[in-house]
Amino acid sequence: MWSSTFFQLVSMTAIFSAQVMAGDRQVTPTSDLGFEYSVSEKGLSQFKTSGGFFSQVSCSKVDKSIEIVQINNPVETLDSYEAVLSMWENQSELTAGDIRHVKYDKVITDADIQTLDRAFATFDYGYDASTTKEVSAINVSRDSSVYAGIWASLRATSFGQDAIKMCTQFQLLDKFYITSFDFGKTDVNDRWITVNFEVSYD
Repeated sequence: MWSSTFFQLVSMTAIFSAQVMAGDRQVTPTSDLGFEYSVSEKGLSQFKTSGGFFSQVSCSKVDKSIEIVQINNPVETLDSYEAVLSMWENQSELTAGDIRHVKYDKVITDADIQTLDRAFATFDYGYDASTTKEVSAINVSRDSSVYAGIWASLRATSFGQDAIKMCTQFQLLDKFYITSFDFGKTDVNDRWITVNFEVSYD
């Protein structure tokens, strides 16, 4: 009886500790992530690790945005969403708490592509993405009742889930929330998406 009660207390303590620690994570600096930095021929910031991670990014202090031109994380020895915040802090010389927009220039996973193509169809761009070469930026906000289904599907993409993890795991983003998504196409196979954040001061 005592051992059962003790086990329950230990389990409850562990759960409570996990809840307290949620959102207290600090962004690991690029140097501690083992990133090697260089500049591409096009002037983009490049980061890579010996484990196969590679990314090209561009940051804007004015817009408080980071553009992920390319990101490959085949081994997944580190979290891509933390890598994004770490690269942002390194290049912008601001903190993770200053970021407001994360743009991904290339949507490459099948599930994410299908989600965007269904969204394009809703906006009359045709379900068959091959018929449309370019789509101007479409915005779907969290308070949209008309496009609530699209909003939910965008949150479920890998980009949406990474954004949620940023907001829920890191201390400097603990009051952040996703306010909208922008997405579009620059060519037949070039889909892009931007996650936009706002801060709750309540």
